[in-house]
Amino acid sequence: RVVNEPTAAALCYGHKRSEQSTVLIFDLGGGTFDVSILDIAGSLYVVQATAGDTFLGGLDFDRTLADHIVADLKKKYPDANLDRRHMERLMTAAKDAKQALSNAKTTTVQLPNLSVDKAGKVVNFEMNITRETLELLTKPLVDRAFNICLLALNAAKLKPADIGDVILVGGQTRMPYVQQRVAQFFGKQPSKRVNPDEVVALGAALVAGSREAGSAPTLVDVLPVPIGLPGGAGEMQEILGRNTALPADVNVLRESAPGQPLKINVYQGDSDKVEDNELLGCLSVEDPGANKGITRAELTFQLSSECLLTVKARMLRTGEEREIKLVTQQLSDDAVARMGKERLKTDLPVGGIPGAEEETSPGLWARFLAFFKGKPGK
Repeated sequence: RVVNEPTAAALCYGHKRSEQSTVLIFDLGGGTFDVSILDIAGSLYVVQATAGDTFLGGLDFDRTLADHIVADLKKKYPDANLDRRHMERLMTAAKDAKQALSNAKTTTVQLPNLSVDKAGKVVNFEMNITRETLELLTKPLVDRAFNICLLALNAAKLKPADIGDVILVGGQTRMPYVQQRVAQFFGKQPSKRVNPDEVVALGAALVAGSREAGSAPTLVDVLPVPIGLPGGAGEMQEILGRNTALPADVNVLRESAPGQPLKINVYQGDSDKVEDNELLGCLSVEDPGANKGITRAELTFQLSSECLLTVKARMLRTGEEREIKLVTQQLSDDAVARMGKERLKTDLPVGGIPGAEEETSPGLWARFLAFFKGKPGK
């Protein structure tokens, strides 16, 4: 079966625990941030609410620190020529420094032979960075995470004090500042019972093993992202809202323009504008014998307990049916590309190294796409 990552993390946490508890999954990974609140009672796992930010993750922490490094580099070497290869080295150095500062109070970024200036002199860059500096730089990112936590808590009608345990998921939660802010916000230290890098995989393995043994836990999930149809003036008409309990079944009526087929474009996303959301799929039906050529149909949106969507169209005049099956929560290649360009854009000059060709290999960009491509819910 399909299991959402936060739910899998909760399954791992609740394995062999009999007491009832309310837990919050704080999932800050490389690309996205997700929050899920679940009630656990034995083998029953009920998701109360979810919230998230698809543009908040470890990559944004890397980029923020990289911007700080570049500012210092430009101050020290205003004539340095930088191209894509140098930007890749800077991003890698920023990530390494960020990780080092999880265990140390200070670290040094060293980039020998980074570039050359206009006079042809080699640029050997070195910079000291403290944990305090990193925390100041990334505070706005961490603040955004807790704004998302408030959205999830409000949806579940809970307060931070009502959460029994906070489960950290994702590599970025290893940052001491993130753990410190979690403790301050919820009034308790996050759980150390699970490994943030392994908890999702272990939870999925537990589900697979329990299903094979015939003792699978009962999972009651919710829809994490709204689903809808285009409305008037390019607006999104929400059909199934965020946190709709699964499974779900909703019927709506639609009709086409005269002489035109009825085109049903299904979107997912939080934006009020259709163009800012993700197109899940299309279904087209036509009733040539209808009065004035207007096709009228009853649309049924069926969400399974695994958040798989089936859209059925039944023409009112003939009773003929058509349907499509869609996978929700999976970002398209176009969405991933837009996400990457927004995060990796830079004001660094491109090219300019005497005698060198412009870097054409995808480098960091390719690794970014490879990291996200094919990851459901990410």
